[in-house]
Amino acid sequence: MATPLDGLPLFRDLTPAERRLLAGIGERRQVPAGTVLFREGAPGDALYIILRGAVRITKVIPGTGEEVLAVLPAGSTCGEMALIDEYPRSATAVADRRVTLLVIGKAAFAALLEGHPESAPKVLWALCRSLSGRLRETNEKISSLFKVTRTF
Repeated sequence: MATPLDGLPLFRDLTPAERRLLAGIGERRQVPAGTVLFREGAPGDALYIILRGAVRITKVIPGTGEEVLAVLPAGSTCGEMALIDEYPRSATAVADRRVTLLVIGKAAFAALLEGHPESAPKVLWALCRSLSGRLRETNEKISSLFKVTRTF
């Protein structure tokens, strides 16, 4: 039986049964363009897997205003830090266009990890890969900004 996670590179190391398990704890949502999924500073309570469309990640920069940090395409995730730590959201996520999401709540995710210890490492590694990729992109952006500011 197919799941919305089949074919997403992020979950390539999960077996079909593990993808069904993960998809089964999520809620599928379709939201129109401009819908705020979560706001910077709000408590984090869910992970969002982008199945179709794109999500814009923004952050308020003092003295500058709101800046777009990334536009995440289908197959990406956002909000994963909420599943790992107890800090407020670090940025705002907005549907860039009509988006189909799989939303996985923090409590359901924790129950999945506790109830399926054989699958937990693979699911966590998938999220680690996502966060690692995002950190590398951020490092590149910071490096580029320093190169630009040195020319002035």
